[in-house]
Amino acid sequence: MKKMIIFSVCFLLVAATLLAQEEYRKPTVLVAGFKYAGNVSSSESETLRNSIIASLSRKARIRLIDLNTETTLSEEQKRRLNEATISDLMANGGEEMQRLVADYIVVGTVNNVTEETKEYKDKSGKVTYSYEATVTFSVQAIASKDGSIAYSGTLTSKETDDNKSKARAEAFRTGLGCGFVEHLAHLEGEVYEGDYTEKKDKMLTCFIKLGALQGVAEGDYFEICKVKYVAGEALYEEVGSLEVTTAHNKISECKVRKKGAEDVLAAMKQYLRDRTLNPEAAKPLIVRSGCKPASGLLGIGFLGL
Repeated sequence: MKKMIIFSVCFLLVAATLLAQEEYRKPTVLVAGFKYAGNVSSSESETLRNSIIASLSRKARIRLIDLNTETTLSEEQKRRLNEATISDLMANGGEEMQRLVADYIVVGTVNNVTEETKEYKDKSGKVTYSYEATVTFSVQAIASKDGSIAYSGTLTSKETDDNKSKARAEAFRTGLGCGFVEHLAHLEGEVYEGDYTEKKDKMLTCFIKLGALQGVAEGDYFEICKVKYVAGEALYEEVGSLEVTTAHNKISECKVRKKGAEDVLAAMKQYLRDRTLNPEAAKPLIVRSGCKPASGLLGIGFLGL
């Protein structure tokens, strides 16, 4: 009887753990075949596609499906996806996409590659050359449930080398950065109230109610927002930002960035006062995922792969 009780307790603990893990399901992304045009070869197009797949495989917030090894797809489906265009995927009301295992289907076109030669002359009159290759390509992510465009961008990748062939080859080895992931897997959560450190009227560290289960990783950037009432409606405005230092299962430790740290602390203390006076009306601080300002605009994050 004792063994049965112990087994039952263990089973309940395992079941609770599995249930907690299923609370959030990372969006799944399948990269279909890329078209190519202009002076781009099929092998160069495939190099760029494979580089994009490699960059996305390192993004913890999405689950990448490998078209070549996915067992739920037939060989015919794989062939059509490798040759697909947006119009192909949207044919018959997008029924084909709705049967796929992915939340998003990524298609792309490598439009062109340009090459520029630059000449340099040193004081002794010796001439050297450098070569710059620029690849222009477009990427779109389509939501399989309704065929809407979740992301669309025309991007460039540049590489400079003293070897012309190497510059061109390396320009195709690029990827998709933070902005792409933000469009497909944006995260919002709350700041843990009261569990923070402060110094000289500035918040130094805090915890947020998002963790590895949601794909949060060390170095991730979040904006911190407080509630603001406009015409009686609760809106949120940014007061600061933070960076994740350690991601646990459901929570993450963060350091508050210096700019705005005073406003963040003031907003937290105001919330704690509001919660004491009127718990039902008090609104906690929230966090919204984003791209680090130094990483560039949305959709351009090749340096931070």
